[in-house]
Amino acid sequence: MNASVYLFSGENEYFKKQRVDKLVNEFVEQSAYSFDKDLLYSGEIDVSTILNKLYTPPLLSKKRVVILKDIHKLNEYERRAILKYIDSPSPTTCLILTTQKIDLQKKFFKTICEKVKSEDFRKTSTHSRKMAIGNYAMDLNLKIEDGAVELLEEYLGPNLTAITNEIKKLQSYVGDKDTITESDVKAIVGESKIEDIFKLQDSVGERKPREAIESLNNLLQWGEKPLSILLRLGTFFLHLLEVKSLLQKGYTPPGILNKLHLKSYYVKKCIRFANNFSEIELQNILYHTYKTELSLKAGFSKKKTKVLLETYITDIFQRGKNGDRRFGD
Repeated sequence: MNASVYLFSGENEYFKKQRVDKLVNEFVEQSAYSFDKDLLYSGEIDVSTILNKLYTPPLLSKKRVVILKDIHKLNEYERRAILKYIDSPSPTTCLILTTQKIDLQKKFFKTICEKVKSEDFRKTSTHSRKMAIGNYAMDLNLKIEDGAVELLEEYLGPNLTAITNEIKKLQSYVGDKDTITESDVKAIVGESKIEDIFKLQDSVGERKPREAIESLNNLLQWGEKPLSILLRLGTFFLHLLEVKSLLQKGYTPPGILNKLHLKSYYVKKCIRFANNFSEIELQNILYHTYKTELSLKAGFSKKKTKVLLETYITDIFQRGKNGDRRFGD
């Protein structure tokens, strides 16, 4: 196993970044980052530049660290070059490869996994995220109320990176206080924006297209990021599917509350809304959410992005008229 090359995969960008940062700090002091640390993005830089960085010795550190992100975007020629490097890596460089998903059916990923140390960072449960948020606040010598954590999750979705960034802002806001409360979160995020997020969830859950589109447009006018809106809706539908599945298994509302570690009023709302969708329909909506996420990440104008989100919501309601088929069929 090659100790100079690492592969970090999975969709949990927060924990993946923590692991990358820890490894970087083993070899490079923060004051030497600009000299001995390189962050490169596959598909945005040619392979000759990547190899040049890999074979450049460190100036002030034990090793140079090169982070190559999104290796699934490498073309065939670039993949062969990286595999060749892995067979004979520079002894003065630590190479960190990252990707969201590994396809072991492909020789590239299969070979890498056989030759380097790999770690997978999967999406965390609600309970694990709350623990991570609480620990992050403790590192800042702060406490954070459960209600504040839940409000941040409902506002930002299951995005630990975004949540920790928001906690940094809250640290400045609370000043000498040692606890972050729900009211602090509302003050920073904005009461009206939070209300529109909840209205959007409620409108979609109740199958009210006009109200849903109105809440969506309000959020966009507030400057809310389209991808953030989509991810929150995706989390909402995932919760509906989890609640529906637990109900079918005979769980009571208190049992569901204990199982999912969510706020009681939110679980009650999910139980009510889950009855408006079939299980297959919710699975297909999550698939549609994933496909829409890929489209948003491709990059569009504001106008086209707005149309894409409106179409996504409209399609959710259309599903009720056309039965349990896949979106786009």
